[in-house]
Amino acid sequence: MVSKYRELFNKSADASLIINNGLFVDCNQATVDMLGFNTKEEVLNTHPSVLSPEFQPDGQSSQTKADQMMALAHQNGSHRFEWDHLRASGEVFPVEVLLTAISQEADNETLFVVWRDLTEPKEAQRFQDAISELADKLSMFMDMHEIAEAGAERIRRFFGSDSISIDLIDHKARINRCLYTEDTLEGDLEPTTFEPISSPFDKLGAASIQGVVKPLLLNRTEAEVKAKAMDRAFGATDRKSASLLFAPIIWDNLKIGEVTAQSYTFNKYSEKSLSQLQVFATQLGGALLRAKTSEELKDEHKELLKNQAQLLISQQLAHIGSWEYNVKMKQSFWSEELYKIFDIDPGEKITMRGILSRIHPRDVKLFREEMESNALVRTDYRIIISDGSIRWIHEELDKPELKNGKPVLLRGCAQDVTTSKEAAELLTESDKLRELLLDIITHDLKNPAGVIFSMSELAVQQIPDNKLVDILHSTSARLLKVLDETSLLTQATFGEKIPLHRLDLYTLITEVVEEFSTRLTSASLVLEVNVPEQLFIYANPLISEVFKNYINNAIKYAGSGKKIVINTEVEEDAVCVSVNDFGTTIPEFDRKRIFERNTRINSADQKGRGLGLAIVQRIAAVNDAEVWVEPNKPKGNRFYVRIPVPPPTTHPATK
Repeated sequence: MVSKYRELFNKSADASLIINNGLFVDCNQATVDMLGFNTKEEVLNTHPSVLSPEFQPDGQSSQTKADQMMALAHQNGSHRFEWDHLRASGEVFPVEVLLTAISQEADNETLFVVWRDLTEPKEAQRFQDAISELADKLSMFMDMHEIAEAGAERIRRFFGSDSISIDLIDHKARINRCLYTEDTLEGDLEPTTFEPISSPFDKLGAASIQGVVKPLLLNRTEAEVKAKAMDRAFGATDRKSASLLFAPIIWDNLKIGEVTAQSYTFNKYSEKSLSQLQVFATQLGGALLRAKTSEELKDEHKELLKNQAQLLISQQLAHIGSWEYNVKMKQSFWSEELYKIFDIDPGEKITMRGILSRIHPRDVKLFREEMESNALVRTDYRIIISDGSIRWIHEELDKPELKNGKPVLLRGCAQDVTTSKEAAELLTESDKLRELLLDIITHDLKNPAGVIFSMSELAVQQIPDNKLVDILHSTSARLLKVLDETSLLTQATFGEKIPLHRLDLYTLITEVVEEFSTRLTSASLVLEVNVPEQLFIYANPLISEVFKNYINNAIKYAGSGKKIVINTEVEEDAVCVSVNDFGTTIPEFDRKRIFERNTRINSADQKGRGLGLAIVQRIAAVNDAEVWVEPNKPKGNRFYVRIPVPPPTTHPATK
């Protein structure tokens, strides 16, 4: 029996070894072949770390980690993990290791070891990821130069090439179009891009157009490199390439292009590399041909691809999944996102029992009614995922396909709306708190403040010229004003209507500017006001907060301009006021965003919640006004507010 096990051990196609007390004491020929050794004696009596790089991919030293892995195997009976080993050539290669304890005596700890070389599976996965990534990228472009550049970038990353050239041959126009060329100059780590060129056929040798019509691999020796340059000069520098891959692009038995990749390293590429480059070339050829033959539809197609990309991103952000169910075959199709939503392993078979096990008990009846309906259905229900948490699902079912009055195919989509449900609950709670805040301001604070003001006003009459009484009276008046403004600001923030009045814009802005006089002096800023007197607007005094915010931002963010100018422009039914600074110009991308909540102008030394301009937007809205920002040339910004002027029949009374 022992001899049979020994024969099985020796003839196994898997690399098999024996570890005794931390050292390899036996191995089969498959192990020797995998490591590239001549005899198994080169393996025996070595610690696993000796046949490994100094450190594993996770940063741990091989010696320390090997001891940990063996200890886990002895502790648990077996242990499976991935490991990097070294071949005799010095090449690092990944393996899957299975350690099985066969003896755990104190002085005779023995493990049976099996290695599975992961080089090919990992390389195959890496290649699959690369071509999938390239396919996704190419779908975004309809311009041939962009397609070629995207292809070169991924070929460089995959093969580690020093020089890449991508050409498209236009037989009808009799030109060879070099769409993209890059080469690595000596001493550089990154390649240099060269200007694409097109050459007429009569300026090229026949070999450059049709000479090589099959994939070609050239791995030259050092002597060959010194003896002569390449037969065809694909590179853009004077350096001589040691290795070259060439993949023609063939369409309808005609060579329409070519992809070349070169390296200044000897024996860089293999036959496998060549077949892989041919796949890249085929992908590029399809994309280039698509772009070439639909050039007249280029703009329309690019817009379509853009919309498709935006739709894909929107679906991912919205967390939406789709499904189909064939009633007759009892077969389900679920999109990948739907598995994530329901917290189900993609490899798990979808059954009605499995789905119902996820549905919240109180929503099972609702879910069943939805599935049995023969009409378009929209409904919300809850599911319980594996960690016990609850998710809200919004589901929409398309009208089913019927045969003999019975559904044969059901389709629908489901969206995880947990966040929006929770946000709605928070919003409801926020509205309650807002109402409470308004009640406190309007009644609990304003009433006693009004009493204090009335009493202080009476005291002023009875005790004139008393400094303390005057201070009490003026302070209580300011308190009432603050409470009024706070109440109005709260209403404006939540989009509620506020009373509008006929106001003198000059007086309003002058009072606002006066509040900033100390800060302007400290910042060495000059503020110039160009507002005519007796210029009336139709707004609530709260509109002054817009100007306060604009001036405050100009001081904080654009103080380097040393000047702020307020200008007015009278229109037929409105007055347009601009607060102009001469500091750093806000980028075009940010000009609308800065009026959104939680968006701040970039400034590393400024802090805040980004609420100021969002509130300005709300205040403007309830005053029937508009706000925006434009660049102030040559630099700086112009913050605008357009405010309605009073109608001719308007009186100073409240609207």
